[in-house]
Amino acid sequence: NIEMFEQIGKLYYEKGDTEKAMEEWYKITKSVPGQYSRHQILAGIFKSYGMYKQAAEEYQRAIDLQPSFPYLYSQLAELYMVNKEFKLATDVYLKALIRIPINYSDRWEMIKNLIEMCKIEGLSDMIVSELEKDIRQNPSNYLSTMTLADFYFYKGDTDKSLEQYKALLFAYPDNGKTIYDRAKILEREQKIDDSINFYSNLKNVLFVFYLTFYFDSSIRHLVFRRFLL
Repeated sequence: NIEMFEQIGKLYYEKGDTEKAMEEWYKITKSVPGQYSRHQILAGIFKSYGMYKQAAEEYQRAIDLQPSFPYLYSQLAELYMVNKEFKLATDVYLKALIRIPINYSDRWEMIKNLIEMCKIEGLSDMIVSELEKDIRQNPSNYLSTMTLADFYFYKGDTDKSLEQYKALLFAYPDNGKTIYDRAKILEREQKIDDSINFYSNLKNVLFVFYLTFYFDSSIRHLVFRRFLL
């Protein structure tokens, strides 16, 4: 059915009857309501015909139905970037980064895109402000602190990133390996002083990261604080 609606819509579109084409395409979502993938498919169709406003609306509907699917955020943000709507793209990336797992493969690409938009639009202060607000409002969501730390890290502000990573580890010791990975990145980039700074500040943290697996989770944070202080 989806292919049929898509093909009929395409034929109407090629005839110049956009209204009829959209009628057919919207039948895709009506055929199985409530499934985010139908809106994703429809968004892709609109995008392919340069109908960016309609595509953005459908990606947003898909996100509303499946807020934990990172790909949808990426597609919507990229759509806004193509149209040079950088603030809207920034909002979408921030919503994604505080919801999706830290091991998501495109997470770094999202952060790098944020940094590129900062260079174009000067959005850095807004990004920091939004993340700090979310940290205050949702202290249990470690992804907000991780995103702020990574944002500083990829901007090249290693001191501020280190400050945020350490704050994160006070509350969530299990993320110790993340800091080690950042130090290795600095090392590979030949930023030796920054790398030494990370290793020096976090050597106890990394030690405790491995040590705390031998302790019950209820006292893990106490052990962790003992080695940091």
